[in-house]
Amino acid sequence: LCREHCLAAKHLLHQGKNTLNIVIHPASIAAKRRYDAYPYEVPTMYLPHMTPHYNFLRKPPADFGWDWGPTFAPAGIYGGVVLVGHDSVYILGANVRQQHSLSHDITLYFDVQLQWAVADQQAMICIHLADNHDWMAQQVVESSSEGQQIHTVQADPPRPLCDVSVVCACVQMKLSKPYELWWPVGYGKQKMYTFTISVEPTSRVDTQQAKSSLHCGSAALHMQSDPSNVAAAAAANDLQKLLHQGSSNIHVTDCSKHGNSTDNGTGRGFTSKDRDYSRYGSQHATVITRRIGLREVELRRKELEDGESFFFMVNGVPIYAKGANMIIADIVPTRADRHCYRSLVDSAVAAHMNMIRVWGGGLYPPQDFYDLCDERGVLLVVAEAMMAVPLYPRG
Repeated sequence: LCREHCLAAKHLLHQGKNTLNIVIHPASIAAKRRYDAYPYEVPTMYLPHMTPHYNFLRKPPADFGWDWGPTFAPAGIYGGVVLVGHDSVYILGANVRQQHSLSHDITLYFDVQLQWAVADQQAMICIHLADNHDWMAQQVVESSSEGQQIHTVQADPPRPLCDVSVVCACVQMKLSKPYELWWPVGYGKQKMYTFTISVEPTSRVDTQQAKSSLHCGSAALHMQSDPSNVAAAAAANDLQKLLHQGSSNIHVTDCSKHGNSTDNGTGRGFTSKDRDYSRYGSQHATVITRRIGLREVELRRKELEDGESFFFMVNGVPIYAKGANMIIADIVPTRADRHCYRSLVDSAVAAHMNMIRVWGGGLYPPQDFYDLCDERGVLLVVAEAMMAVPLYPRG
């Protein structure tokens, strides 16, 4: 279960070279400390080779060992580090929901997450089917001068998220036939539609005042593998002592300038199909795409003489479920690239499976995995959330 942290850095940056120091404490030691400090006993699973107390950390339980795997408790930057500078609105992400009517019309709901840089700004969200502008929807959104209320001009108010500068605007699009439905493997074709979602400022404040005078240069990321004496070295601002504790350096490129994705040198780290970092801070539209299949999935549960029925229907057709349980793609997370997930999904299809359950004791799979399932016609019946295996302490 990886976690993305987004932190404000403008007040910390200065002219010239900026260095980001990240200290990562050993997971087994951190778990033991939290367990010792907790006033109540929290049961967990123990195997002879397992490291205990995995339920006291937000970390995949399988990292601490399981009946099928070793105890490594790996820790590190699972992905990449990006420094983003912007003076305009841009898209953080988008989710797509769909509702099918009895008249065979389909309503798509695009929940678009927007990040605002300044108040008193308007922007246009435009959504259309790639290479076909017949399916199109657009909406104007506007930020308020208070910076806490952002409303739309042409639709219901969007929902504010945790950050008051981030809102989720819902844009609707109604589709009528002709269109093709998506089917599970063995029941029909897997037709996929690609939608382009863009946001562009339509009015803006004085951008010369909004722009920062700082230019984002390169940075050195120091990953600390042994926390002993780290606090003293950090307090003394002694970088050499920090490095002697055992660390590795990662060069973080200026994504705002070059538009590059950064990784840990393996080529399997942070990649992004959605965000064009070279456009952050520009006055142009930011664009992402979403590829979906048009389908209606229903779980049928009806009382029977003995118990109840439990089966799925896709587009009104009962589906005979044939599936498996996916734990983790690799015990070393950074080795699980798109090729690895493609092999797993293709193996499931070759075994005549049409459903997969994602186990809650591992990692959340990347978007590549879900895209491959859509392309191959595999349904995800259960994608378990974290904290799905043992009991957990409060808080």
